[in-house]
Amino acid sequence: MKPLIGVFVNSRFLANPKGALFASKLMQANEIAGCSVCFFSPEDIDWNRRRINATVFCFPEGRQVRRQLPFPDIIYDRGAAFPKERQREVEAIRRRFKIVEKIRFVNSSKLEKWPVIEKLRQVREVRPYLPATLLCRHVNDIRMMLQRFGFIFIKNSAGSGGTDVLSVKRQGNRYHLFFFRKGAHHRRVFSSINELLSELAGMLDLKNEKYVVQQGIRLVKYRGRPLDLRVLLNKNKYGRWVAVYNQARVAPTGAVITNLALGGEVMDYAAIVPDLKERYPRIPEDKKIREVCIVIAAAIEKMFGPFGEIGMDMAVDERGKIWLLEANSKPSKLPEDFIEDTRGVSPQFLMVLEYAAALHRQRTLAPGANKY
Repeated sequence: MKPLIGVFVNSRFLANPKGALFASKLMQANEIAGCSVCFFSPEDIDWNRRRINATVFCFPEGRQVRRQLPFPDIIYDRGAAFPKERQREVEAIRRRFKIVEKIRFVNSSKLEKWPVIEKLRQVREVRPYLPATLLCRHVNDIRMMLQRFGFIFIKNSAGSGGTDVLSVKRQGNRYHLFFFRKGAHHRRVFSSINELLSELAGMLDLKNEKYVVQQGIRLVKYRGRPLDLRVLLNKNKYGRWVAVYNQARVAPTGAVITNLALGGEVMDYAAIVPDLKERYPRIPEDKKIREVCIVIAAAIEKMFGPFGEIGMDMAVDERGKIWLLEANSKPSKLPEDFIEDTRGVSPQFLMVLEYAAALHRQRTLAPGANKY
């Protein structure tokens, strides 16, 4: 019998062009995986009848059909971008599915920046890849990190997409603040650290939000533009981690944030390594970075529970040292033009379905087991 895989999303997901493309790529992969797949949101759950009013996305025509279905066998959690006032409700839904309904999730939990760094510090083989990071409780924490490193990043621990990221660089007696607001990259220059901290105190909501202050990494540059890496890891049908791709994300000219949604450019890291080696002889090969990411993924699972996919933001500094910037349990994974096959079945979509089917088989054959 086919397992029913329920993709948990917010109610606007399928109305968004990227969400609809995601659904199309998943259903295209399901032509091979052979699961039953549906999409549902918090509003679709009927706890009393143990059913969901789900959306079935028909491939290839893209038609959407609403159907009453039983609770899924496996939940593929892609739920993100919920309004703040609904986040507690959404977390309660996840807990109820896991604890009361005993439904397995492809991904165990959200990976916020501070808890990930704090936990991974305990893992000896991962510690060398972690930049110095401090939970920011007061602007004086920013002062201390800036005095120590001269170059720092300030990030919302729960933020995503690069919009809640600021960087500060000390150059001589001046402090340069870089940030992204209202669709544009900005730079402001301050003549004293107190003037800078006064500005940051107004920009950061330290009472209601968690921020981390992180050692700035002096990134390698491709044709004068800094780059970092997004490595997408998926579990295969045998429950083993595979690094599906290693993409270089190159910042726009004059920017310090590489995120593609903010104007960055994506390239295949392996393809540009020869060019990078001319300036940075010690830069690591693609294979080495993938191996490091698999070690980190295994450590994350030990600390946070099992996952089926993780997107890792990695960096390489000018000396060739590899760094983990952050990990994401709901990574962007649509195939990129020119460096991936955008028409055929994408492995990152096929693997997640095959892994979900494997979780279902495992539970059917050995209830309570947790092999993967």
